[in-house]
Amino acid sequence: MIEAQAEMLAKAVGGEAWQSGGDIWVVTRHTGGGLTGEPERYVVFSAEVVCEYESEKAFEDGAAPLKTISLGGEDERWVIQDDEGNVFFEDEDLELGWRDESEAERQARYLETREGGKYWVREQ
Repeated sequence: MIEAQAEMLAKAVGGEAWQSGGDIWVVTRHTGGGLTGEPERYVVFSAEVVCEYESEKAFEDGAAPLKTISLGGEDERWVIQDDEGNVFFEDEDLELGWRDESEAERQARYLETREGGKYWVREQ
């Protein structure tokens, strides 16, 4: 995820956005503890996965997460973007984006020949 996405997600979940290296942004949030009586946990959100750790130290030490939710897999979608930043989606069964990367690339090539300009495919 990019910095702007991380900042928006952090604001939405009450967490903190930070760069984990290599221009990769994640959001972290402490949960539980306090008056709720639940154990405190450390949750890390990335573009691909959400992981819950026993503590911030467990995360920093590279311990296995207690819970993991994958955000990729069969729900991956591909969109077309042009050199002006416009994004094109396919409306297929009210879902946005192409399921097949090669089909999205074919559509991008079609747009280049029909409209001119540069179009490329990226993961949604």
